[in-house]
Amino acid sequence: MYEKHIGNKFYINKTLRFLVHVLYEKDINFLNYYNNLFKFAVGVYDWKRKLKFENNLYIMFNLKFNISTLNKFLKFIRNQKYYVDDYKISEKALILVVKVNESVFYNFVEGNYSNMYSDNLIENLYFKKNDKSILKGVGNNLLKNELKSFFNVELNSINAKEKSLPPTFEEETFCNPYKDKYFIKDNLNLFK
Repeated sequence: MYEKHIGNKFYINKTLRFLVHVLYEKDINFLNYYNNLFKFAVGVYDWKRKLKFENNLYIMFNLKFNISTLNKFLKFIRNQKYYVDDYKISEKALILVVKVNESVFYNFVEGNYSNMYSDNLIENLYFKKNDKSILKGVGNNLLKNELKSFFNVELNSINAKEKSLPPTFEEETFCNPYKDKYFIKDNLNLFK
């Protein structure tokens, strides 16, 4: 059931395109390890593991490359407050579960893309990824414009109509038993 996520390329879904950026809130040690490891996919739930559904990001790592770096990362992350779980799913892959920003997460799963990132969070995420000295004063607008083009909406605008459907269970979760279900309030009871 994990097979569709294990391949030669990163599995592309809305979690990767929109939510994974929230990891830049993590400390520099996390980012250094994370950026040096090969990942297969990211998602927001694993139906086989059945942890409580909350603001967790599931990251599937490749066990065939940089295994010593991955082991160091796991030793490091198991002592962090945002660590939730890690488990091997095959000889090829391991899933790591980490807590992420609650507001960003729930806006994402409900399809409220324009409300995911506040101005302050955008600025913090952007400046961690880029050189402050060069971009100071223009970074927030640059990233906001980048996010606007991804979401095709005005960020934080009142009554913004999202131009993309909410995420689906099939695309954003591992081992999904439900076809054609969206993350809407009526469907969230399926996680209980």
